[in-house]
Amino acid sequence: MTDPLRLGIVGCGRVVERFHLPAIRSSHRWQIGALCDSDPDRRKWAERAAPGAAVFGALTQMLDHDDLDAVLIASPPPLHVELATEAVDRGLHVLIEKPGGRSPADAEQLARMAARSNRVVWVGFNRRFKPTHQSARDFVAATFPVSGAVATYDLAFSVTEWDSITGYLGIPDRGGGAVHDLASHQIDLLSWMFSSPVTAVRCRLWQRPTPDLERIEYDVRLAMGLTIRCTAAHGEGYREALYIEGESESVLSYPTGLLRSRGGNRRALQRWAKVRYWIDRKLIRVRMLADPLQRSFRGQLEAFAVAIRGGRPIVSGRVENTLVMTHRAMQALIDGRDLTDEWQAVALAS
Repeated sequence: MTDPLRLGIVGCGRVVERFHLPAIRSSHRWQIGALCDSDPDRRKWAERAAPGAAVFGALTQMLDHDDLDAVLIASPPPLHVELATEAVDRGLHVLIEKPGGRSPADAEQLARMAARSNRVVWVGFNRRFKPTHQSARDFVAATFPVSGAVATYDLAFSVTEWDSITGYLGIPDRGGGAVHDLASHQIDLLSWMFSSPVTAVRCRLWQRPTPDLERIEYDVRLAMGLTIRCTAAHGEGYREALYIEGESESVLSYPTGLLRSRGGNRRALQRWAKVRYWIDRKLIRVRMLADPLQRSFRGQLEAFAVAIRGGRPIVSGRVENTLVMTHRAMQALIDGRDLTDEWQAVALAS
């Protein structure tokens, strides 16, 4: 067995606390080499959470001190490009929490950096690594293209319950609005799942009465011709439902499982998914069932390690044209906010 890779963590917020750290602890491929955060309270938390690992106040200090193989950048989006560039320039591999910057220009800069370096540079769209979504992708690969197919994707999340350390969630200018926080996941996942880039988006409804309450209803059109109806909502309890209806069979990927049905009985699948989800959450609480969302973070880190060692992971998070397309689609959605029901073209990355 090879020695574990040494990982430096930049930003010790909630996603590290709740998902990345447990994933690292359960993996034989990684060990925490060092952590850094500008907040003194979070540095104290990091010292308790990762005993034995050095803790710093800035990335430069961490890189000067420790011999690392890679860094995980879990800072707010405005800092993604700057921090990733510094790490790559030091010869490190980089995993950046989604969305990989705030704008298409940020995404293009990351893509250029990844292309010219010989380092592995990934953006952490962890939904690709959820077992249920991987099963849905297998269904798509086996049955599509299908004439008259139907697909919907609903993703909701509570900003208040998440309790972001830096407070950026809910602030669009800091990359914390529902577009960058939720629609980014949807756009990336749908393009990956159907192996087809997004060519246009259309806003149907956009409501934001308060920073913590935001609801966007929009459509995504893929190059293959399929239109997918999406909802991205802040301020509502967590839910995630991806429904795909093929010619003779349908699937519904919900937070803890995947249901299949002959025909297009979406309501029946939704009712049964609610029951299964209620049961699964109880099983997860008593550790009789692994949390698929937690598994997605571990799967992402495991695949990242495989890529660093020169292997070919089954699922990849590489920064390439997909990231640029995702940000261009998000920007098109923002630009078309007040042009309800009008399609906004998304320029494909060259």
